[in-house]
Amino acid sequence: SSLLGHNFRKHPVERENILSIWEDKPLNMDFLKGYNGRFNLKFGTIHHPSFKSSDMQLNAVIDDGVWDVQSLKASLWGGNIDIMGTLDVSSIASAKMEFKLQNILLQDMLSSTVDIDSLRGKMNINGRMDTAGISMNNLIDNMSANIVLLGNDIVVKGFDMAGLIQALPTVRSNSEVANT
Repeated sequence: SSLLGHNFRKHPVERENILSIWEDKPLNMDFLKGYNGRFNLKFGTIHHPSFKSSDMQLNAVIDDGVWDVQSLKASLWGGNIDIMGTLDVSSIASAKMEFKLQNILLQDMLSSTVDIDSLRGKMNINGRMDTAGISMNNLIDNMSANIVLLGNDIVVKGFDMAGLIQALPTVRSNSEVANT
């Protein structure tokens, strides 16, 4: 399963002799236009095939094609998530987002999103992303992101740390010999 629970990728698209999984067809985002309002929503527990979250709170403002999520907070993967961002489809689609995941249990997050269970520990993840474009391919190509990961008590199952530490003096010695 994936983070979103289904696959947004359609069919491979040929693009200047490069095979792309994203379509070049212009996105029709008209279904997001024409709405106006303010939302302050609270949810108890939300179940999804890829995750379970609780204590979700959403504060958003919608103004004719501009969806401004001022705050989306929830308990997720043993920690907390806080997202804010804007989706603007009033002309050319654009999206901006900032997010913070605090004290996330790494094994819970990775096993539910990408089916990896060899990492354990806690993570803080801070990031931002923005993009704009008229097609899914444009949105992917134009995406800019910055993510900072901070880990605590990270354990990699199957990683031979003792062997690595024993090999380091040898690697250093061989490097010194090669560079003299």
